Order: sequence, then structure tokens, then C-alpha cells
Amino acid sequence: MSGSQTISAPHTIFSLPNELLEAIAAAGQQDRASDYLPSQKSEWVLSHVSQRFRAALLASPALWSIVDVALHSEGSLAIFELYFERSRACPIGIGISLTLQHVRPIEYEENDLIAERLGRITRHLDCIWELKIEVNAWQGEVLLALFGDLVAPNLRRLEVLDLLDRYDLGPVEIFSGGAPKLRYLRIYDVTLQLPVPWAASLTHLELRRDREGLDRHSQNLTGILAQCPSLVDLYLDFSFIASWEHRFHMPSLKRLDLKVNGTPDDFDFLHAIDSFATPSLTEFTINGVHGDQICELLTSNGLPQASFPALKSISFVDSGACRCQTQNEISFPDTATIAASPPLRLFPVLSSLSLINVCFGSNLVRSIVTPHADGWPTLTAVTLSPKQPDAESMDSAILAATNSYRERGLPLPRYRICPSLVCLRNWDEFGLDTDKFDPTDMRKLFYLRRLTA
Repeated sequence: MSGSQTISAPHTIFSLPNELLEAIAAAGQQDRASDYLPSQKSEWVLSHVSQRFRAALLASPALWSIVDVALHSEGSLAIFELYFERSRACPIGIGISLTLQHVRPIEYEENDLIAERLGRITRHLDCIWELKIEVNAWQGEVLLALFGDLVAPNLRRLEVLDLLDRYDLGPVEIFSGGAPKLRYLRIYDVTLQLPVPWAASLTHLELRRDREGLDRHSQNLTGILAQCPSLVDLYLDFSFIASWEHRFHMPSLKRLDLKVNGTPDDFDFLHAIDSFATPSLTEFTINGVHGDQICELLTSNGLPQASFPALKSISFVDSGACRCQTQNEISFPDTATIAASPPLRLFPVLSSLSLINVCFGSNLVRSIVTPHADGWPTLTAVTLSPKQPDAESMDSAILAATNSYRERGLPLPRYRICPSLVCLRNWDEFGLDTDKFDPTDMRKLFYLRRLTA
């Protein structure tokens, strides 16, 4: 080998620049589930690789601003205090994101211990911008009560979750001293004590709970929504009762997700929709309704209160095992009934329609996606994932709708279709602009969209 030739040393992790190390640690924090073992955290692991790594990561205080605490563990409290010290030098605009969990029943003699441990955390409330409180115990209200009269001056995001999922916690008073910057609230199986002093500042609200819980606390739901004039995003997990006469006037709301837990015989779907006055709504997702109910809404000539002058996207999703189509438990409206009520009159600017795993999907394509009359909104995007027994019928329904578009000289919408439809036909041959997608991922998208807003 000539003397002029040199051999470059292979690049190893130890040769990475500090900026890349910080980026790797930050990437490991994205979408990370709560983890109370520091040995599983990217910033902790990398900081123990070498002295240089440690110095580089400790010089990035923002990496230490995401911390999880299990109140039953003294060691977990020590980790929080260590993370807090390391994150104190965070620049203005970055606060602590804390997940607080207590998963064991709180014995009477533990009350003082839990209060003392929590006090070591809440003394730093002015530095906490995001807070998730997870309880999984019958005495969860004991822990939540310790937050009752506290003040959270810089809190932006709050989640209160009962992980037990069968015990209704509430009514709970939390941060009654004030949380003036709070914008995002998500609660699960927890009923808030009214009035909620910081509700007026909320722009994002998720109320998730079991059907029985919402039936018992319908007045609480009404009271909360009445105090939220600035909402932009709303997620409700509930079933309406036909006798409800509540009305929700939300002029600023742009995105609404409703999940219906079952469809009992007395369920009045149009009555439920008519409970919402949302003139600015642009995105609407409804989970858990049957195809006949979808048709009833989309072919309605009008509702007494509800109108959708700005709605551009509507999505129907059903993740349950619906037997109504295969066992003839529910029938789809006949052609004459649909023809008497041209579709989408309620939605004058609708451009996107999604039908994910709903029953009678092919019937809906024939009735709704197919253009019927002049002035009918022109869909530019259609997302379809039929139930497996309905896939071949959906295939022919798409072709019929496509022919109707062409006969009227209308531009064809862009289709997003699941693999079962892709396997049936080469859609490119018919001039359709298609995009294959995984319907499982689509359903997750609808469920998680609000969580990542």
C-alpha cells in the first residue's frame, strides 16, 4: 500500500456530533408511552454511554422535561426531582410534561404519605405545562382531591384518566384555584365538579366514559359544554337518550367526534345530531352508527336546529362486529325513499366522505356517492373500507358511481380504498385516481387524531 493512501476510521456512535446525539434522544421521546423505569428512556440510556454523551445530553435541558412518576415509589419521586433539576435551565417556551400515576389502592394510613409525595411535585406546578394523572384504584378520588384548590398558572394540557374503566370517579374538583392557560382537557370516566373555573379557556375537550356514566351525569355534560364558548375540537364518547332535550350551541367548533356505544331501539340518531348547533364545523366523525342511520342523516332535508354550512369532511367509522346486514336485523331504505330526498342537502360544501367498516357500505355508495341532481355537492375525496362480505358489491357500486359522474361531466373524486377492493379490480383502467390504505390504520387515525392535536 502506498504511503499516500490513508485508511479512514469507520464511523461509530462515539463519533457522532453532539447535535445528532440530542436529536436521537429527542426522537426516542416521540410518542413514548408512560414509562416509570429510567432504564427504558432514551435520554437516560444515552447519557450513560460515555462521559461525552453525558455532558452533551445534560447540556440540553429540554430532553429532561418529559418525566413519569409513580406515587407509590419513592425512587420514582427521586427521578422526578433529578429530571426537574436538569430541566430547570430550559429556555422560555418549554415547560415540564409530567405523567403522574397511582395504580394501587390507597390505604387510610397512606394518605399522609401520598400527600407528602404529591406536595414535592406540586410545589413545582408553575413549571408544569402538561399533566396526565392516571389512577387505577377504587380510592382514586383521594389522590385527585389533593389537586382540588391548587393553582396551575402555566398548565396548557390536562388529562385525568381512570384506568380501571368501570368505576365512575366524581364529581372531582381540580385546580379550583385557577388554570388560566389551560387549553386541552381529556377526561376518562371522571365527572368534574361544576362549575369548572377554567373551562372558558378550553379549545380542545375530550369526554370519554362508559354509556351508563354519561346517562347518569347528562346534566354535568351539559354544564361543562355550556362553560366552553371557545371550543375548536370536541370528542364525546356517549349514547344519547331519545328523551334528552339538551342543546349545545358552539359557534367556534371546527372538529367534532362522536362515538355511539351501541344503537338501542330507542336511539334517535337525528335527534342526537340536532342537539349540536355548530355553524363553523369543518370536520365531523361519527363512530358506531348503522348504515341505515347514515343514510337517514345524509338524505335529510333539514333539521330544526343543526346546519352544516361549512362542513367539508364527514367520516363514519364502525370498529364493532355488526350483524345487522348479514342477519337482516336492519333493512336499508328502498330506492324510492332515497330518490324522494336527494342526498347531502344538509352539507352544501361537503367535499370528503369516508365510510370505514360500516354496514350497507355499497348501498351508501349507490345512494350518496352517486350524483343525483344539479346543485349536489361535488365530492373530491371518497375513502372506502367495506365489511368483507360487502366488498364485491362495493366494487360494482363504485363503477356505477363513476359512470354517473362521467355522464354528468363531473370530475371524478379521488378514491382511497382498502386492499380488499384493490384485489378485485385494476381501478387505473377506469381512470380513477386511487390510493390504497390499511383500514386498521384509518380507524386508529380517527381514534387518535384528537390525542395528537
